[in-house]
Amino acid sequence: MALRIGLIGCGRWGANILRDLLSLDCEVTVADPNPIAAAKATQAGAKAIIDLQELPDSLDGFVVAVPTSLHFEVVSQLLGYNRPIFCEKPLTADLEQARILAAKAPEQIFVMDKWRYHPGVEALRQIVAQATLGKVQLIRTRRVQWGHPHRDVDGVWILAPHDLSIVAHILGAIPPPRAAFGEFVGEQLQGITAFLGTTPGAVIEVSARQPVANRLVSVACETGVAVLDESLADHIKLYRNGLPKHHAPEMLPISTEMPLWLELRQFCQFLQGGEPPLTSAVDAVDSIEVITILRQLAWQAR
Repeated sequence: MALRIGLIGCGRWGANILRDLLSLDCEVTVADPNPIAAAKATQAGAKAIIDLQELPDSLDGFVVAVPTSLHFEVVSQLLGYNRPIFCEKPLTADLEQARILAAKAPEQIFVMDKWRYHPGVEALRQIVAQATLGKVQLIRTRRVQWGHPHRDVDGVWILAPHDLSIVAHILGAIPPPRAAFGEFVGEQLQGITAFLGTTPGAVIEVSARQPVANRLVSVACETGVAVLDESLADHIKLYRNGLPKHHAPEMLPISTEMPLWLELRQFCQFLQGGEPPLTSAVDAVDSIEVITILRQLAWQAR
């Protein structure tokens, strides 16, 4: 029997989620007050409704893809259905709201940290876990671009959760924040460079005001460096100590399966008795707490 999923929000990103849920043979009910989004959902093969109150009681789980500023309200309403909820990151942009949700339903709410499902990030985690290049020393990430499509929160709230989830996936936890420097546009924080932990530590750079887009994850270890330098790469690059500057790196092949599809597949498997998604509500609170501290440090350093 097909899984019955309620998708709350079917805008720019929600349409991608709908596509992948349908590819996983789910029966999807979309709740979106925008008639254009609802019409597109119907054309794609989903049932569309306008109001959350119209959601049927027979659904097996929910995926939330509304703007960040609406996450707390929408997730709070869905808790009454007593079904698993898979919410886009960040869980909220407010630490106290996130703590309230995690306290109410720590085993019901999960967060869609898609980069934790990226085959390249998983390969980097295994390199660290197996000490392929010796002990890990430092993780560097870069996620920069020009602007972002979200009007309700700034660039740091949109971009930083990705990189913190990558660090958490590779190391097993987010190292404590130590310093941060911000990029401000008026009173908005649109970029941040943050320093976390010691050894192993992490440096993350995110920005919504860099004209050349770039994605990078670099893991420095005792005997070399492992690099994922493209979102759609089909390999990890390994650079071992002592090689000449222009020596070609070793190429470690990775799957090219898309992270969004992989995380939705895991959610569906969880609804059928499998392992839960990788980021719990408690994990999400940890990330939001670190971002909150980093934002404070950036303002203090301004």
